[in-house]
Amino acid sequence: MDTQKQEERYERARAALASGEYKVTSLGEGAWSIVNGDNVPYRVTHATCECKDYQHHAHSDSKCKHICAIHILFPQAPEKKGGQPNMNEPNALTGWTRLYHSSGAQVTLPITYGVAGIMYAQVDAYLSAGFQVNAPGLEEGEQKQEVVSVSRRESSDGTPIVAFYLAHPKTVKKFLHAYLNKPEDIAAFEAATGLKLDSIPTWPGERDIDKDHKDAGTYIVPLPRPINLVWEVNPKWQTWSAEGGKSTGAIEPHKRILVRYDAASKPVTAPLNPAPEPATPTANLGEPARKYLDNTLCKDDPAERVAFDAYLKAIGQSPASLESLRTWYRASNGK
Repeated sequence: MDTQKQEERYERARAALASGEYKVTSLGEGAWSIVNGDNVPYRVTHATCECKDYQHHAHSDSKCKHICAIHILFPQAPEKKGGQPNMNEPNALTGWTRLYHSSGAQVTLPITYGVAGIMYAQVDAYLSAGFQVNAPGLEEGEQKQEVVSVSRRESSDGTPIVAFYLAHPKTVKKFLHAYLNKPEDIAAFEAATGLKLDSIPTWPGERDIDKDHKDAGTYIVPLPRPINLVWEVNPKWQTWSAEGGKSTGAIEPHKRILVRYDAASKPVTAPLNPAPEPATPTANLGEPARKYLDNTLCKDDPAERVAFDAYLKAIGQSPASLESLRTWYRASNGK
């Protein structure tokens, strides 16, 4: 085993845990699910992992960064020398706990390795200081995720199915999908997204379209502005993962279930206009006029103003036209 490379994996694991990149879920009986930036869940124990890095180096007794993360979060009983813990072990230095600030921000906080009662007291101190186990407004087991675009397909019986996508350009697959079985489901979707369901082209495929598909620009529609979804892990997926996951050969259930749209997401009524129209100055007298380089003014449309300001912040100058703003907006969402 290459000691230097192993320590580098520990450092990468510590950095990922500290930044919140890893999402760790207990599967029971000494196993966990770790989801990182590629949104692929790996079943991990203190000694094994489903990732390619572990499979490639398993013969050398090396630990992948996912196994390192489990050792950091859930240290095994350390070897003793003279009855004292061996604190030189890289996995016995620090653990982490993920809690929520009262503002809703999720933070990863350190827990110094030591006697169990002391570690317990450290967590208790964080909670006493005002940190929370669940995000404000969420119930136990619920999580929140921002999404920026949607697609639509239909089940065999004609039920509309909408898929939601993240902004990250490297995340090409949908985050989750939801069946709109009832009229109230459709109404809730339209109120939260600002899109009419019938305005979204129906993707003819049997599975949700990926963002890197050649027809993504036609079938994946950007939201007028990002919204938050409240979701939870599918109990069927938890059972599948606990029973061995991919190694069993069983079909993987959908991991995430939509619980509701975040109440803090303000509904919007219209997306960017499909074509330029005679411009009018903004109705808000206290705001500066937003002007395209073709000398037309940004209309008094909330979605267009938000996109215009985002472009100005990212590029450093006004868009050439409304059409170029739409093109940039779609490109920035990974299409």
